[in-house]
Amino acid sequence: MTPWRFEAEALAELEAASARYDDERGGLGLEFTVAVETAIEAACHDPTATPIERGNVRRRRVLRFPYDVIFGIDAAGVVVVAVAHHHRRPTYWRKRN
Repeated sequence: MTPWRFEAEALAELEAASARYDDERGGLGLEFTVAVETAIEAACHDPTATPIERGNVRRRRVLRFPYDVIFGIDAAGVVVVAVAHHHRRPTYWRKRN
């Protein structure tokens, strides 16, 4: 499997969303985090199988939650650029890549 890592802003998005879900219901934040990591691991299994969003950036849906993992691929592996909510401006993360 291809290794992966978070950009700082993407990790902050994951942590903030996880905290909001925990506020909603105890344990839901962990479920969200696991769902995000599952989406990332699926992307790492075959990174080029996920459709290209723009340039070298791809988008993978997070199951059960209204989020996508936005990621790129570099020599070291998969780089998570954003953990993006579906109701947020769809391209807000482009300035990061």
